[in-house]
Amino acid sequence: MKARIAYWLNESGRGAVFIAVIILISIGLIIAKTEFTDSDALRVAIDVVGVVFVIEYLLRLWVADLTFPDADRPRLKYAFSFNGIVDLLAALPIFIGALTQNVSAIRALRLLRLAQLLKLKFVRDATRDVVRAFRDSWEELAFTTLISVAFILMGATGMYLVERDVQPEAFGSIPRAMWWAVATLTTVGYGDVYPITAAGKVVASLLAIVGIAAVALPAGILASAFNRGRQKR
Repeated sequence: MKARIAYWLNESGRGAVFIAVIILISIGLIIAKTEFTDSDALRVAIDVVGVVFVIEYLLRLWVADLTFPDADRPRLKYAFSFNGIVDLLAALPIFIGALTQNVSAIRALRLLRLAQLLKLKFVRDATRDVVRAFRDSWEELAFTTLISVAFILMGATGMYLVERDVQPEAFGSIPRAMWWAVATLTTVGYGDVYPITAAGKVVASLLAIVGIAAVALPAGILASAFNRGRQKR
């Protein structure tokens, strides 16, 4: 029985899917509880899911000698491993909830259950590929970052020169204008600060056009590196 539980927890595809579904249900319940704060049904459901995570953690401790057969102290090895710490964080909220009424802290801990998705094999593989893509293309990404910073400084300087007299609060200095430059270059465009002079609109238009390339270039570099890594693996 112990071997079957260890297999189901560590190697079974069905076990991985079950845990992933429980995690997603848990997150959905937490999100819903922020809207329906007085719902007893949601509270009970969240507690039931919390018990499931506690049971999972205890079972993983029990089968740790099968999971780490070469370790001198397999349960300690599991408890201090990445997976063990993540599982403990997923189980802690139900105990902390019994000791404190700090709802915000409990919800924050519950949201950490999302980290359990990192234990799934396909998530680990994809995460490894993304990390490898960053590592393999760090020089190109550093170069595009420097270019973006240069464009932000030039845009902020240009806007400071043409808009400082008409909008001193927003563009009265280069550091103030940099907020607008960042929002424009990243194509976010919050709209809280914008030029009103003709020259300012020209500068804004140029920076907005450059911003499209500034966002697309690193995305293309990462996509290319990611595909190369996947093909090699």
